[in-house]
Amino acid sequence: MSFYTSLTGLNAAKAELGIVSNNIANVGTIGFKKARAEFGDIFATSPLQNASGSIGQGVLLKGVAQEFSQGNVAFSQNSLDMAIQGQGFFTLKPNLTSNQSVFTRNGSFRVNNDRYVVDASGQFVQVFPVNDDGSVVATGLNSAKSLQLPSTAGLPKASSKIDLGVNLPADAEIIPQQAEYKSGAAVYRFDRNDPSTFNRSTSITVFDSLGNPSIATIYYVKVSNATIEDPTNKWQTYIFVGDREIKPALLSAKTDKGENLYIDKFGQSTTDPTKFDPTFNAGAPHPLYFLNDQTNKVESKPAKLTGGFINRTGGFDFGSTDNNKVVIGASKASTTFSGNWTEAVATASAATAQSVTLRFDNDVTSAVAASADITEIELFSQAANAATGSATGATSSGTTLTAADIDKALTVSSVLTKLTNAKISFTGKAIDGTLAFYSTAGTPFSVQVLNTMGTTKGGFAGDDFTATAKTIGSATAELQGLTNTSLLKISVDDSDPVSISLPDSLRGKALSGTELAAELTKSINNRFSDDKEIEITTSATENSTFRLVATFGDNSNLTAAQQTALKNGLSVTLAAGAYLPVAKLDSKDLVLAIQSKVDEAIGRTDVIKVGYDPRARSLTFKPRSNDFKFATLGVAGKDDTTANTVLGFPAKAVPVSVGAGTTQGAFKGNEVLPNGREIQNEDQRRYGIKVEYLKDQRKFVFSSGTTGEKSLITVAIDDNSRAAELLGISSTYATEIVGTPGSGLLSKPAVTTGGKAGIDISGTFSVTTNDNVVNVTVDGIDGSVKIPPGAYTGSTFAAALRDRINGLAAPNGKTVSGVTVEFDPDNSRFIFKSGTTNEDSFINVNGHPNFGLNSTTQVRGSVPKVTTLVQAKDPDGNLLFIDKDGKETTKKPDNLPAYAPIYLTKGQLTFDTTGKLVSPKEGARYTPFDPQNGADLITLNVDYGKFSTQFSQPFSVLSLTQDGFTSGRLDGISIDSAGTVRANYTNGKQQALGKLILANFASPNGLKQVGNANYVATSNSGEAVVGIAGSDGYGTIQGGALERANVDLTEELVNLITAQRNFQANAKAIETATNLTSTIVNIRG
Repeated sequence: MSFYTSLTGLNAAKAELGIVSNNIANVGTIGFKKARAEFGDIFATSPLQNASGSIGQGVLLKGVAQEFSQGNVAFSQNSLDMAIQGQGFFTLKPNLTSNQSVFTRNGSFRVNNDRYVVDASGQFVQVFPVNDDGSVVATGLNSAKSLQLPSTAGLPKASSKIDLGVNLPADAEIIPQQAEYKSGAAVYRFDRNDPSTFNRSTSITVFDSLGNPSIATIYYVKVSNATIEDPTNKWQTYIFVGDREIKPALLSAKTDKGENLYIDKFGQSTTDPTKFDPTFNAGAPHPLYFLNDQTNKVESKPAKLTGGFINRTGGFDFGSTDNNKVVIGASKASTTFSGNWTEAVATASAATAQSVTLRFDNDVTSAVAASADITEIELFSQAANAATGSATGATSSGTTLTAADIDKALTVSSVLTKLTNAKISFTGKAIDGTLAFYSTAGTPFSVQVLNTMGTTKGGFAGDDFTATAKTIGSATAELQGLTNTSLLKISVDDSDPVSISLPDSLRGKALSGTELAAELTKSINNRFSDDKEIEITTSATENSTFRLVATFGDNSNLTAAQQTALKNGLSVTLAAGAYLPVAKLDSKDLVLAIQSKVDEAIGRTDVIKVGYDPRARSLTFKPRSNDFKFATLGVAGKDDTTANTVLGFPAKAVPVSVGAGTTQGAFKGNEVLPNGREIQNEDQRRYGIKVEYLKDQRKFVFSSGTTGEKSLITVAIDDNSRAAELLGISSTYATEIVGTPGSGLLSKPAVTTGGKAGIDISGTFSVTTNDNVVNVTVDGIDGSVKIPPGAYTGSTFAAALRDRINGLAAPNGKTVSGVTVEFDPDNSRFIFKSGTTNEDSFINVNGHPNFGLNSTTQVRGSVPKVTTLVQAKDPDGNLLFIDKDGKETTKKPDNLPAYAPIYLTKGQLTFDTTGKLVSPKEGARYTPFDPQNGADLITLNVDYGKFSTQFSQPFSVLSLTQDGFTSGRLDGISIDSAGTVRANYTNGKQQALGKLILANFASPNGLKQVGNANYVATSNSGEAVVGIAGSDGYGTIQGGALERANVDLTEELVNLITAQRNFQANAKAIETATNLTSTIVNIRG
């Protein structure tokens, strides 16, 4: 056994000597990786053998392992020499068509006759394909290609892009606005040969497709400074190549993200018209619009109807001030007596009288003449309704004329019986110093004083009676009237026509044109509102009946019976019908109706005053005088068990202290709850309608409450022809009435957004008396609403708020309508929107934090501004369009799209007020230019966007480059650390040829050596994992360098000596064994 054991040692030592010798021999081999021997001992036992007593049987060469440690990198003069610093192998192919890959660390490459880069054995270096910038197009061995150098001559490239950064001085003169051009003495025209026609210029060399150089010069002309309407500064550019101008091409306006902009007819822009018009086709013919021309912003307008010019010929003249007024319900002329009236004693024996003569005419221009009789008052109307009446107060000698006698003579009550056709009456007493005449039909008339009470004593003796120049009114006193019903019919935003009347509460009041317009505005909006009526039926006595309960102090002016009735609960029953809390529309006035019934029940009209509190939406009751000695006053339902919920009265009276003074108390009921029909169906409701009287034009204007193209308004004559004349809408004004349709976009309501609710309102929640009060202000009308305590959801609570807010009203009769309340479950909040949609629209809500109403945000209503689009024109003034091929044309397409691309003004640079370039951000494009030397057309793009500015600094060129070049020769190869191989040319250009493929393996020791420092993959090494230099798991590339062998010669010499000693020792062991054997043999002999 010792012979065999030593023999294995000799073999092992021999193998190690061979491996060390190979390492030493390859010290100069590029990319060589040293090997080392891996040994294992031989040890064997049988199952029955005692292992502890067994002896080993020698050594076995287990294998030869490669050490892939980094070798030293040495630089060379060959640009194709490459070294890998770190992990990885170069990838080679034995031939161009081979599917096998070979891997090496030997980066010594050269170029073969076909300009392919190969190793010493002619194997082809593999690279990934790349773009011009060196970025990889595709990865994986399947996409690999053999690296080939281009031809030695580099092709020229025509210039296509100029990167230009300049600072244009902010204080530069606007040459086209110089005095000589503004005055018309000369016409501005740019001339490159005349420096006075431009501000600055810049030049650069550009190349055509043949590599011929030309000088391109860019000229700058400032054309405008920033204004409030257009806060931008503009410069016009002109480009000449040589002595020929190249024209700028159309360039689409873009967003900062590079998305094309499109505009609709209102100037609204979008990057995706298909959101609004699914049929949109970007290539369809369209009008030509330039962005910088679209600066005229106007507000959207509501539809309007303007009546004719109102003057006396048309029936009345409101005038240019508010002094001329019309009486609602009746025409009326007031007269005033001057002087003092006292008792006098008559001395004349004949019957005498004092009177004046007046003339009344329905039409001053066609009055019926009548003789004046100093002893009578004569009244006249038009011929068809003529009437005359007189009255004489006679006295006899010695009679004392009392004030009553004089009054009887001068009030001419006997005349009234003769005026059945004239429809003229009077109020007041002469003895009191006033007489008021009025037309009961509301038709116009005039009062003219034909004589005056002179200084004569009229047959009276003595000085007790004074009548010095007593006068009735002025020489001519004239007022005209207007009945308050059926004034006009109006349709708003395509609604059904609605008849408009003024409330009866205005009867007898004199209104100016401005005041009449305000009352019409309220009446029209009330007529189109979302109000509900209060329906009273005699069968529902719990809603039609209520009781007045009062207590009194001493010495009341009321009778004992009246006091007793009120103490016991005086029952009042309202007549059946539809009512509203304030006088409006065609419904009855609830307050007047209750007042009438209260007066009827008490038997007097001067005891209790009924009112309505629009803020609290409740009825009020108050004594008219403290002489009645009311101590307390209360109102209750029809009996102690039945409340009047509609009118807001509890079942049992809760009297409160009251008094007639403004600071004294009044009984106030609960909230009035309308229970009847809605005034208008939801689709017929309209809000914010307006009537104005233009004093300077003497015209009435009716406006819709919304703006936009769908805004409509029509006003027609109703039964009241007098109103048609007075408002300027009758046939008299047919040629003057002007209807203006709405324009622009729909106006927006005011919005108030509540905060997040303080309680969970996602499901059912409770409202209590602690959190049910909400204060609201809508369009100047403020009030508070109470939500009845109970269980609600978000939607039902929103509905309760909406109904009560829309019941608010102002003391002047203006009401709230159209408010919506939305529950936003995602954010646990409520959103309020006004019914009106204009710049004055406003809504504010303040309530309990449980519902997020203590912290709200408000946005006022708004009227969108739209752009009056300006379409481009040719030099002859013809409108320009873009056809389907993208070319300019004057031919209008058969169909115009709803959206059109918008373009930048050709050749124009636009800067904002901070000096930053606004457009064109992505560069200006110019039409193809023919160099006329056999080269291809040149299409230039000039990019000003990166560095160009307009500051208050001198003109300067900040950057100037272009991408064209002439032809060049291959001047060398460069390889960067990422393995990108580039060809360098004498014209200064580079061409990326590929990116070196590096391979790595799961177990590099499993690679199989095939010579020349090359390896192939095996099952032990695993498949090659390819990548690029510098990425994770791969080293970097050092160009112009080689990786030397990783053999340490000193270490190898030591290993050689060690191997030699091992060999000698094993040989000695064999020699010793031989000697022992010989001794044994000799012993046998």
